[in-house]
Amino acid sequence: MKTVTLSLLLLLFTSWFVRAQVVNPIPNGNFVPNGNFEKWDSIVYQQPTFYGMSSNEESYYYVGMPNVTQVPSIANGSYAVQLKTVASVSDTAGGILSNATLLNGPDPATWKGGIPCSVMPTGMSGYYEYNVSDRSDSAVVAVQFKKSGSVLATYIYYLSGLHTTSTNFNFTFTPALSQTPDSVLLIFLSSDLVHSKNGKPGSTLILDNVSFTGVSSQPTMLNGDFEQWQTLSTQPKLADWYSNPDNVARTTDAKIGSYAVELTTIASTNNGNFSLWPGYITNGNWSNSTFAGGFPCVVSNDTLVFWYKYSPANPHDLANISISFKKNGTSIGGNGTTLSAASTYTLGKLPINLGGNISDSAMIQITSSYWQGQTWADTARSYVGAVLKVDGLAFASDLRTGVTDQQLNTKISFYPNPMKESGLFQFSPDMDLNNVEITFYRVDGAMVKKLLVQNHHVVISKADFPVGIYFYKITQKNNAIKTGKIVVE
Repeated sequence: MKTVTLSLLLLLFTSWFVRAQVVNPIPNGNFVPNGNFEKWDSIVYQQPTFYGMSSNEESYYYVGMPNVTQVPSIANGSYAVQLKTVASVSDTAGGILSNATLLNGPDPATWKGGIPCSVMPTGMSGYYEYNVSDRSDSAVVAVQFKKSGSVLATYIYYLSGLHTTSTNFNFTFTPALSQTPDSVLLIFLSSDLVHSKNGKPGSTLILDNVSFTGVSSQPTMLNGDFEQWQTLSTQPKLADWYSNPDNVARTTDAKIGSYAVELTTIASTNNGNFSLWPGYITNGNWSNSTFAGGFPCVVSNDTLVFWYKYSPANPHDLANISISFKKNGTSIGGNGTTLSAASTYTLGKLPINLGGNISDSAMIQITSSYWQGQTWADTARSYVGAVLKVDGLAFASDLRTGVTDQQLNTKISFYPNPMKESGLFQFSPDMDLNNVEITFYRVDGAMVKKLLVQNHHVVISKADFPVGIYFYKITQKNNAIKTGKIVVE
């Protein structure tokens, strides 16, 4: 919760800052969704016991729901497991389930973990259904046996074609194991991520009664019938922004309120080669020289203000923040700046002048390193470890209204989100609803629906909102008081 002291300081700063800047009064109260980074989402989900690795975290970040789920059995017992390749406007996530502790790409030499195994099987069998979205795609079953940490053998099999009813598979390990292993590692994929980076969205694999053949007993922790499940929860995900779970996190080292967002530059590999991966958040994405998504924003001249701390690993590194604007689907300008080292929270200002144009939507991007365009691998490598913290991101025109995330979030809520059939906006009983409206927008900025709020419970129906992602803006007397995002399934 934001303290009264911090709120007063923010309002005092606002009064001074607005007097010092020329701010276009159209409109009064543009609102950066979750610009104070107070709202973080998480979900509880089920995952097969003894399978500690899945794509559920990644899938939740990209599409808002897990893609490894429990379904009714297609063989014996009560349950089976379903893996699905899913996609959002920004990326694709293949369904992955494994008992590994580390899967660093398709190279079997980098796979770590597994479960104890004291038998020497001759093959593997099971039942599956496969709804392939593209005949060039296929599901993958990979098995790796180890002894004393050394790999004895790795077997990779493909399940292809369209199988809408339960189908048996039976693989023979060729060449045969030469000795009894002490551990086995299993990987199941809904798409061929061995030869393709992302797979084909929609490809869906259901597995059941997976077991080893040629043995009198199964490894105790195999759980190949997928009857045992554990309850897990995702890491906090930044609401209303696209981000990555690997290097974007919530931090209590905040300037305003309880939380700020923390972006960290990390190292990755691409086919065994070093790759730099800056922390990155955005509320839109670039496509064909313009951006998709973003948030509703009507502005001509304004200033984007924010607080930041930055600890680069290399003193020559710089963080970045930029904002871009559209009108009727066409880019009309924007601005950006780099951020140098700052050990304490420092005020940043990004002036906006669209040369007489008035936008209808905007997109903000923030990165923890400025490595793009560099040709020196050693320089890029030295950027690993940069940490950027950002808080209090807002338009000066919005700050002038004196409205804060904390005040609004305690008065207005929406659930369930994602929405399946209907959803409910609930307004605090003590909130004045005079001249309050809810306007809904598609991700391209087009208005879908506008509602006049006449009571403290407002129900919306899926009949008015086809499956997709929508932004909403709640205004009172033409001032924005809350914005958010709704996922309709």
